[in-house]
Amino acid sequence: MYFFLSHSSKDNDIVKGVVSALQKYNVSYWLDSKEIKYGTKIASTIEDGIDNCTHFLLIWSKNAKNSDSTIGVKAEIDLIKTSQYKNIHKIVLKKDDANLPIGLADNKYVRISDENAEEITSKVIEEHRPSLEKQFSDFKNKVVLDYENFKPTKEPMIMNFLKFDGYKHYVSQNYVKMSKEIKIKKDETEEEKIKEEITLTVEKEILEKTPKIIPVVSEYGSGKSSLCHNIMYKLCNLKDTFPIFIPLGDIGQKDERYNYDSFKNIILQYIQKEYHLMISKKEFELEILKGSFIFILDAIDEMSFKTNDEINQNNLEQIIKLSTKNRILLTSRHNYLSENNKKQLINHHDIFIIQEFNESQKSIFLRKKFSQNQIKTIEVDKVIRHHKLEDIAKNPYF
Repeated sequence: MYFFLSHSSKDNDIVKGVVSALQKYNVSYWLDSKEIKYGTKIASTIEDGIDNCTHFLLIWSKNAKNSDSTIGVKAEIDLIKTSQYKNIHKIVLKKDDANLPIGLADNKYVRISDENAEEITSKVIEEHRPSLEKQFSDFKNKVVLDYENFKPTKEPMIMNFLKFDGYKHYVSQNYVKMSKEIKIKKDETEEEKIKEEITLTVEKEILEKTPKIIPVVSEYGSGKSSLCHNIMYKLCNLKDTFPIFIPLGDIGQKDERYNYDSFKNIILQYIQKEYHLMISKKEFELEILKGSFIFILDAIDEMSFKTNDEINQNNLEQIIKLSTKNRILLTSRHNYLSENNKKQLINHHDIFIIQEFNESQKSIFLRKKFSQNQIKTIEVDKVIRHHKLEDIAKNPYF
């Protein structure tokens, strides 16, 4: 939805309440004081605003009735009445007893005042906006389309075994691991099988209806973000899911768009700005209590670099609290798992660890990677036989 606000400047007290409601619901709007700058052409700017709007919101009063007919409310009404704008929703908020203008006299109107402007506008928004289910459905369709047209090119490079810590196996700082070897079919590459196995294992966990945190830990470049994109794509293909993907590494203290008083506020502000969802804080809180969401929170370690210890601890506590009603996939590098963080997370769920290849597995991986190129295969074999791969990585051969 995109609202065009038509009003007299003498009714600015009402406009403040209207704008407050629009902002609360994250509804985009056109307002003269916001759009018309010094040097801009007023008439063409207004026309552009009406061209792009889905809803024409008229605040009608004696002030509006007596406004300048050349560039004021009357001119905007004359424009909106033309046939090219017949599909735009016309909403009239009536302040006093001024007769409605010709062409809008048959429109249903709502009484409004300085005192109730925000409340009345909120009711109008709720009546006209799509349901949250419809908004999420449209959003998920877009995610699927974008993903299929431009699939992430970054493939997991060093994923091998998926291992996990259980609370009963937790001893000091040492991981006592239970490992699951991945079986490779003849018609699959090792890389494909590893990626699919990890995705399916995490996907199975997150599709269980039980609220939980699923921490996935690995080092840089192992494919955590690729995993998140894969899971997001699969969730968006399912009905009755509200998946929310937040790249926490992109959000830090220096980003002035976000309010760091509450981690929930960060999520809400992100989905309002990036997903363009029209949802109020009250609605968001209600959906959290209902357990409606699946949160995919990528790279909390990168977010922690940009904030202080107090905020980091508060964020983790709020994530754990969110998990009492909702499912959460949380990715991080090992360096985020301090003794305290580890204990807090492990009390709620196993920690999935994506292990790196050992020397032997790196050799197998490289041979398969270049198996279609005979010259490269010969060169790779020479390198593997005569050098440690970790030493070669310091001075790349290819």
